[in-house]
Amino acid sequence: MTLQERLKIASVLLAYPEKYFSEFIEEIDTSCKETEDDRVLAAVDALARVPTSELLRCYVATFDMQESTALYLTAHELGDSRERGDALLRLQALLQSAAFEPLEGELPDYLPLLLEFIAEKPIGMPTDDLESRLAVVCQTIYEQLDEKHPYRKLFELIRDCLPNVLISLQDDSGSNRSKPVVETDLDNLPYPLGYD
Repeated sequence: MTLQERLKIASVLLAYPEKYFSEFIEEIDTSCKETEDDRVLAAVDALARVPTSELLRCYVATFDMQESTALYLTAHELGDSRERGDALLRLQALLQSAAFEPLEGELPDYLPLLLEFIAEKPIGMPTDDLESRLAVVCQTIYEQLDEKHPYRKLFELIRDCLPNVLISLQDDSGSNRSKPVVETDLDNLPYPLGYD
């Protein structure tokens, strides 16, 4: 199986598990058995063993309710700072330059979208920086997931598809870092924060 095929599969598996998710799993499982891709099979098997309703709850609890495992690239890199808006605009421009449109209602830094973009980008389009950034964030998420978490094997697969980037998730004091690199900017808000 090619790197591009692995990234496309990872993109589908990492997206919100809609009602047809179990059918996708079966299709991917069949095609992976033909190619004997053990890493993809392990990721598919880990997700297939969990009933869809339970997988939905797990997905929401992991990726929607926790900042440390959110599926948004710039949220990990910049938090709520002003720089995040600029970073989103740059990602949007990069996607548009390749005639690649984000999913309706999703930000351009949504990890499944970016994995699909990397898989389908035009030949010769430089994305080394983006791939390195994705590698750091996906490694960060991987390290937050418990050994038995159904999405851990998927993040192992994603990690294998992206550049090997060594990162340290500990700050100088030795404690784990779970905050964004850039501090949140709360100065000079354009409107007062007052509630009656």
